[in-house]
Amino acid sequence: MARATDRELVRKAFDTLPDRWQRVLWHTEIEGRSPASLAAALGSSPNAVAALAYRAREGLRQAYLSVHLSSAIPEECRPYVPKLAAYVRRSLPPGEDRWVAAHLEQCQHCPERRDEVMVLVADLRSVLWPALLGPVVLAGSG
Repeated sequence: MARATDRELVRKAFDTLPDRWQRVLWHTEIEGRSPASLAAALGSSPNAVAALAYRAREGLRQAYLSVHLSSAIPEECRPYVPKLAAYVRRSLPPGEDRWVAAHLEQCQHCPERRDEVMVLVADLRSVLWPALLGPVVLAGSG
């Protein structure tokens, strides 16, 4: 049951990404293609494709964490919860980082969500790619 829920969350997160990110993730992570082999098809240099793939992977991580956290959010926490994934991954701008940290110091709800994100971040790779690959693997085994 947990695996099905994880797959659903990954799918939701993947669907929130820009089309270009979805394409580069599919080609690099699922098909195993190199940035150099995608450069011409994407109209970019291999270095630009590698940078795009890096941004897309980070975007998927943050989208997954945001989707995972989005249920049952108290009204006063709504502005902060979408920032928790980036906060935990230390990718917020300094002003936003301090803003979220100040909220975490006084909130009853968000520190638990932050801790949950920290656990998820540690196990993210084992959750994301199998969830995206699931339909491909099942289609290939039939």
